[in-house]
Amino acid sequence: MKRFLTPAFLFLSAFAASLFFQHYSLACKEFFGLFLFTPDYFTEVFSGPLPVSNLIGSFLTQFYYYSALGAAITAAIATGVFLLVNDAFRVSGSSVPGTVAGCFSWMAMAFSEGISTGVAALLLSAVLCLLSHLFRFKWKAERWWSVVVSLILISGCFCLTAVSKGIRKAENWSKIEYATINHDWQKILETATPYKCISDRKMIPFALLALNGYGQLSDNIKEYFIESTSDLDMAEDNSREALVFNSILYEMLGVPNEALHCTFQAGCTLEHGISNGLLRQLVKFNLMAGNASMAAKYGTILIKNPVNSRIGRQVLKMTESMVERSFDGIPSSEAATVTHDPYFNLIMIGASGNESDFLYDRIRAYQIINPEINNNYIRYERKD
Repeated sequence: MKRFLTPAFLFLSAFAASLFFQHYSLACKEFFGLFLFTPDYFTEVFSGPLPVSNLIGSFLTQFYYYSALGAAITAAIATGVFLLVNDAFRVSGSSVPGTVAGCFSWMAMAFSEGISTGVAALLLSAVLCLLSHLFRFKWKAERWWSVVVSLILISGCFCLTAVSKGIRKAENWSKIEYATINHDWQKILETATPYKCISDRKMIPFALLALNGYGQLSDNIKEYFIESTSDLDMAEDNSREALVFNSILYEMLGVPNEALHCTFQAGCTLEHGISNGLLRQLVKFNLMAGNASMAAKYGTILIKNPVNSRIGRQVLKMTESMVERSFDGIPSSEAATVTHDPYFNLIMIGASGNESDFLYDRIRAYQIINPEINNNYIRYERKD
């Protein structure tokens, strides 16, 4: 009973904490991670530090596409570290060293964007366990006090995951990013409330985008503490979050060429220049632009990823019957040049013939924030 109590409790605690307190963080680890069965990818990984742990970590991270499976992998790594270190230190008759090592690997994964640290701890634990078996020490039975201490340590890590400000902030931002990518406007508004936006003003553009998605931006914009028109956009921000925001904004405006541009820029902030999720976005935006050959190209790359291979094959099957065409809204040759003036960009997008309620609502919001803004370029009537 004592032998199985601690590892079972560790696994269940790490699984529950990961699934319920880091649900969207797990999803974003997969979205912004990359694993491909290609020689170039393996060469790139092995040219960097800790290649084995990074390769195994990247392989496992792709399964975080399914949050429950991702939580199970996190829990299994932490429990594996515990079992290996505990086996190595059984000569002491205490499970505390194994618990400390297991909790360390769990927290390392919880506070980072990847799981390579946890994998490295697992590999080191395996080496330690192997070395311990080279020496024939007399093992002692585990003492009850060590079980109690171990359970207290695990409970402490669970509580830390639940209440840590760093984890909560990372989870909220992961939720906003993931909801933005999936057009889940309700989840954005649940997280980026007017009150929370006071302490973190970077949430404001996402909240306003969600209102824009519902067609309620101009009607409800005054609920947020807006200082200037710059709160509507992230034009001067080159962070990953801003570039993801802009890619979805231009998708909603019906300008896939600029959505593709922002997606490529977002890839430049990542280790490998691209990710599993960004590859899916490139497929979507190229299909939106009617560029079947490019969509098929990225679909072929997705096939090299075990979890996304089914999506890649579906893309290839879909593009086989597609005829290459120019985008119906704004062909590349006629697309308005995107500048650093977001309001001017909206006006030019509308003038190019790509009018929509989404565009009208956004222009009206700019005019509400700054009544003196030039609104003589183009006028709209809201569509029924």
